[in-house]
Amino acid sequence: MGIKESGTWMKPSLDERKIPVALHQDITDHLLTTLQNMQLKLEDDFNNFYVVNSFNVLEVNEWGDELHPTNDGFKKIVNSK
Repeated sequence: MGIKESGTWMKPSLDERKIPVALHQDITDHLLTTLQNMQLKLEDDFNNFYVVNSFNVLEVNEWGDELHPTNDGFKKIVNSK
């Protein structure tokens, strides 16, 4: 998915629960894909709900942590639409 696998948002919780580092990327991918699917369903159900779908737009180095792009990453998302 191209998302930075360990940063300051989810990594402390994964580490605290002794989740193996090898699983961090898969867990992050699953959680963000689930969130995306929920948001896309809301967009389908409500005419005043919009999703900016930024999946697969950024490279790993354009992420500041698991959830937030770098400044250049945000610019790339804006310019990709």
